[in-house]
Formats: sequence, structure tokens, C-alpha cells
Amino acid sequence: MNCQVLILAVNYNSDATAIGWLTGLERLIRPLGSRISVVVVDNTSRADSTEFFAGMQAIYKDVRCIKSPENLGYFGGAHLGWEQCLASGGELPEWDHGD
Repeated sequence: MNCQVLILAVNYNSDATAIGWLTGLERLIRPLGSRISVVVVDNTSRADSTEFFAGMQAIYKDVRCIKSPENLGYFGGAHLGWEQCLASGGELPEWDHGD
């Protein structure tokens, strides 16, 4: 089942802020369960995001973490996250087109 809401965030050299953001968000989305999907794109220039992603998944196990190959800028990072969601097909919102 697809989600009803997709939250796509981009992190650039602000791990502590991203962890704090996800901590607050997790408290809000916990009661809603699988209706919300969270994707975080790490847009930093570090070679390995494993530790950052482990910290994110310790807070919210269902967060999808994507490592950008380079700093793509905010919208470039968001686009990478969106494209990965499209490719997987599993996290896309079910939009009601009013038909």
C-alpha cells in the first residue's frame, strides 16, 4: 500500500539539526503509522553516510535514507530523492484526482 503523505528532506552538513527534526517528526507520525513515508537525502560531500543514516534509523526505523553522490544543491537533492521514490514505486502518495 502506498503512503498518503511523502515527506522528503535534504540534509547538508547539519546532522544534529536533521536528527532533531526527525525526532520531533517521529512523535507526530508514530500514531499515523504507514500512512506517512519519510525520505532523507544526505547531500553532504562526505564519502560515507553510514553513521548518519544509522542515527536516523535509530529514531525512525522506516526512514528511507539516500546518499547523494555529490552536493546537488537543495532542489537537486530533493529531485534525487523524488527520482529514487519514483524508481522504487513503494513510497509514492496515493493522490485523489477527484474523478
